[in-house]
Amino acid sequence: MRHSIAIGICVAIAAGIASAHEGTDPLAVWYRSLTTADGKSCCAIHDCAPAEARIKQGHWEVLIFPYNADYARWFPVPDHAVLRRENPDGRPIVCRTPNGFIRCFVPPPGS
Repeated sequence: MRHSIAIGICVAIAAGIASAHEGTDPLAVWYRSLTTADGKSCCAIHDCAPAEARIKQGHWEVLIFPYNADYARWFPVPDHAVLRRENPDGRPIVCRTPNGFIRCFVPPPGS
């Protein structure tokens, strides 16, 4: 029974994240506006999300739970992936593939 409840909660959270970039609310529009330096979209429906981030030795790192790992680990953010633009969410945002490839990163305001 507990296992079923836990699965249900995980599915609900995943659905909420997936739908977060849909619609016309300003934050959804902002997520969809994120592009790489060469003009490619940073995210599909569920590729971008708030993340735990830190600066280490002058470079950003994000905490990612890779699909093939049992624990989260810190990944360096490539300098070309850091987008210096407004961040209305207020939290660090990472756009990545399931295996941890970081497409884009938007630092929190004031950093």
